[in-house]
Amino acid sequence: MAIHRHTGLVSKIFWRKAFGIVGLVLCLPLFGTLVTIEQVSEPVGFLSKTTVVGTGASLTTEKLELSKNGYYFSYWEKAGAKLSDSKGRSLTQPTIEVDAAFTLTAHYIHQSEDSDGDGIFDWFEYRKFGNLAELISSDPDGDGYTNGQEQSLGQDPTISDLVEDGGISSRRSIDFVFADKSLVHYEIKSEPIGFVDTTSGYAELNATVATPNLNGKTNGYLFAYWSVNGVRQASTTGKALSRLKHKLTSSANIVAHYLTAVEDSDHDGLLDVSELNQFGDLSQVADADADSDGFTNQKEDALGQESTVKDFVEDGGISSRQSKDFVFGDFNLVHYQIDSEPVGFINKSSGYVQPSTIVSTPSLYGEANGYRFAYWSVNGTRQASPNGIALSKLDLTLLSSSKIIAHYVRTLEDTDSDGIKDWMELHRFGQLDQDSADDADLDGFNNAQEVAAGQEPTIKDLVEDGGISSRQSIDFTYFVQGNRTPNGTTLSNNVFFANQPGDLLVGTLKPIDYDDPNQEGSYSYDLVDGPGSTDNGKFNLTGNKLETGRLIPEGNFSIRIRITDSNSAFAENIFQLKALLNGNSDNDSDGLTLDQEKIHSTNPNSADTDGDSYSDLMEVNFGSDPNDPSSVPNQAPHGLQLSENKTWENQIIGITIGTFSTSDSDANDSHSYAFIEGNGSTDNSLFSVDANGTLKTSSVLDFETSPILSIRVKATDLANESIEKVFPIQVLNVSVPIADTLPIQNKEGDIYQLTGKIFSNGEANITGYGFELDVSLKFENPKVFAGFINSETQKFSASTDLLEKGKSFYYRAFATNQEGSGYGSPIRFSTAASLTEWWVQAPEHSNGWRNSSWFGVFLPFDNGWAYHVEWGWIFVQDDKQGGIWLWKEGFGWQWTTKDIYPYLYRNNSAIWMYFLKKKNGILHFYNHNTKQVE
Repeated sequence: MAIHRHTGLVSKIFWRKAFGIVGLVLCLPLFGTLVTIEQVSEPVGFLSKTTVVGTGASLTTEKLELSKNGYYFSYWEKAGAKLSDSKGRSLTQPTIEVDAAFTLTAHYIHQSEDSDGDGIFDWFEYRKFGNLAELISSDPDGDGYTNGQEQSLGQDPTISDLVEDGGISSRRSIDFVFADKSLVHYEIKSEPIGFVDTTSGYAELNATVATPNLNGKTNGYLFAYWSVNGVRQASTTGKALSRLKHKLTSSANIVAHYLTAVEDSDHDGLLDVSELNQFGDLSQVADADADSDGFTNQKEDALGQESTVKDFVEDGGISSRQSKDFVFGDFNLVHYQIDSEPVGFINKSSGYVQPSTIVSTPSLYGEANGYRFAYWSVNGTRQASPNGIALSKLDLTLLSSSKIIAHYVRTLEDTDSDGIKDWMELHRFGQLDQDSADDADLDGFNNAQEVAAGQEPTIKDLVEDGGISSRQSIDFTYFVQGNRTPNGTTLSNNVFFANQPGDLLVGTLKPIDYDDPNQEGSYSYDLVDGPGSTDNGKFNLTGNKLETGRLIPEGNFSIRIRITDSNSAFAENIFQLKALLNGNSDNDSDGLTLDQEKIHSTNPNSADTDGDSYSDLMEVNFGSDPNDPSSVPNQAPHGLQLSENKTWENQIIGITIGTFSTSDSDANDSHSYAFIEGNGSTDNSLFSVDANGTLKTSSVLDFETSPILSIRVKATDLANESIEKVFPIQVLNVSVPIADTLPIQNKEGDIYQLTGKIFSNGEANITGYGFELDVSLKFENPKVFAGFINSETQKFSASTDLLEKGKSFYYRAFATNQEGSGYGSPIRFSTAASLTEWWVQAPEHSNGWRNSSWFGVFLPFDNGWAYHVEWGWIFVQDDKQGGIWLWKEGFGWQWTTKDIYPYLYRNNSAIWMYFLKKKNGILHFYNHNTKQVE
């Protein structure tokens, strides 16, 4: 049967193909008030456009993508009203008269949303009916197809579909469109949505669909695996496939699964994405060895190896892949990590090194952001000197994997409320069991006194006449309770470059003060007069930073600086400074240093010494004389273009794609072209480029494998200057041809002419066309007939006189290009019966049915069976003497002729019966022996 639909839809399809996507059409009058029309989408992201239009004009909306990223267009809305046609269907591109400013909203709904739970997608109801009031079982167009069936077939439930003989058309034709129930649906998307373009459609049974090739990280997520109808797709080793080519034997929901790059939901030390990619579930643990190769899952993951592929041990290490050459991971290496707790106080570092390697930490002390350094630990063990004080720096010999942590504690934190800050206790004692009144070193000074005096509570102090010793030694020093004058100050640097702009940092000042060994006190610095202050006026002090006050020439300079502590005690120092010429400076910003300018005898204060418009650096690099205005350099090419970057797939090797050209400021320069390795050169091997710049294919390209290819090309001029550029090459998709099967056009005697037509070549050359003919609708063992084509009408035909008489056949047209073959709808026909058949004299009614004047209406088949409107199924044999034998289940064989029917001779009982009629599905006979009706 064929399902015929309104031909306007076909016209619309061809119009769209001919003209593409049509933009906004405006008809502006010569006068009228200008107003603003906004076109937006809900949700946002599908459309946003602002147009200024004169009142009285008409405006046609943007032509929309009806489906995108898993959403379908549902309806336009203006001022709360849906824009629809007379039948309530949503208009996809309405035209509105403009009388004032307004906003048009294109509403999109997710493809699977069914908010009223009626089995019909919301977008379909709004698009086709304008509301959600329809039911899945309703049939508003009265064509025998429910809304649910029309939705699944992609048909319009408001246009009646008519059933006629001829089969179900599988391609669009001039006068009909059809829905083929043999097609299967597929959808390709990602979970979460957005990592791949959502695509869906209907394809022929056993067709193949291909997914993109996925791997790596995108927006904080990693690809885990593909699934088809919920089943993970994996290789024979169990690892997830990165790309699928799926044969459609039924409807398929194909999903690319992504997980966050840090997710470990089962806390087993393996990222979920790694477990699902390698194994397909979360049952593995970090210490397991799935492939029994001596590498744990965690080690394989860290080394970038496959946890499901066994790695073999060879001399020299452990191979990370089995191959001709191998890469190995050395189990002898030990891992280390240096970090702080809390994180952020030092730069985190980690790595693998040979055993006995020494790693060093930074030297830590003092306060940072409200925290103080307390101690270092290695694998949880505090590191201290023999007297128990925490080490400020570690030089650690690594014998095993080590986690090295710098522990910081809040400066004011005293969790045990003992009067001693926690960081001090942890730094000095390693624990919080000391009290302010305790005397850890038994020197008569409690902890509080030692901390207040700046002494070490773990080093015993001895009391002698004259004071309290600050260290235990043969000779002793005395701790004086009072402020001492600073000893002076140090300057971190006293040499700087001459002829630099003012505010150049010379060096940093730090105090020398025995009352402040950690340099934590508050000090001020000033330039003061006195011996050695000759050049004070050339410099400035900003806090503790000494800077130049102006451009200073090469030479020696002397300054005098005073340091004053918080108790107004001060000391003064004289500093000798030296200004050197900077051979690496570039005063004229021409790219040549001062040393280079001297070598080339160029002016260090002029970027173009000879005034020929080429900088000194350009001339030096090219080899021309920067002091001679008649000696000028070649300039490198500055533009590289390709005339065309698109080509059709599956074409023969050597097809020309386009030609390269180069922009160059040098007149009469010529260029040669070649591929170059580098970023974007992935697909260079698939193409060729000659020295003149002609780009051709060197392989057969496939859209399904790689729709976008990338090449990197280098153009070189006569002076060997060059420019490189990456070009994307777009591979255009070729589809199979669209062929239509037409009814038999001419029939003379036993000659039958089969006819077809090519509607589309699929954007590729047609390589063959003809017909398949078989007794089965499945075309399991067809005969193939080559066709002869009319190039103007694209109709083709083939004739045969070799068909068996009185038999039914199916035939269909086909056309072939390099992508494959496209088939038309099958058509059934029957050849004229042989004159020897018992039923041949009965006139044919329609579709093979015969109407016999004595035997009634029946449909004969080539194999001897017939279906009788009263008898039902019977098997009939001609007795070649004017009679027939007929067999029916339950009655056996019976014989009759035209002259005696409805009398029949029943063979198994050797009696005559008289056929009365069929009533309530039962055959009734009169038995002449028993004189009864049976």
